[in-house]
Amino acid sequence: MELKRNLADKNNKSLIHTAIGIVFIAVGLYYMIDKMNHKTFDQFDWAYLAFYAVFGFKYLIQGVIALIRRPYIVINNDKISLKPDASTPGKTIWWRDIQSITQVGKNYKIRSSDNSSYTIHLSYYNYEVADEIKVALETIASEKAIQINEQQN
Repeated sequence: MELKRNLADKNNKSLIHTAIGIVFIAVGLYYMIDKMNHKTFDQFDWAYLAFYAVFGFKYLIQGVIALIRRPYIVINNDKISLKPDASTPGKTIWWRDIQSITQVGKNYKIRSSDNSSYTIHLSYYNYEVADEIKVALETIASEKAIQINEQQN
């Protein structure tokens, strides 16, 4: 069994944010160059330039980060690789390194052979994706003879 999901929003906010950022920066640069060519650059123009620069870079950085750091899920026979959202770093756990899996409520706590642990919080995902994660984990764990212990809160 293999579960592979791209969790990025379908509305392309990242492209819109990038475009808005580029437009703000371009307008600010055009305004500055125009004022300097006419030699009418004064203290209020610095405020306009700062406004366009701050908002332009803000939107540009948001858009680029959203393009690069897309959330995903990959669960297959080799690994469990999760990145629930754009701000959380991704985590990959290899099945060969898993020592035990414990279900704690709606979460899965995975302990590796180096005694490090990672918790998969199913509450980070919508119900459909959380169910797919649960089925994939339980199916592959049973194929690999890894018992999932259940712990009460």
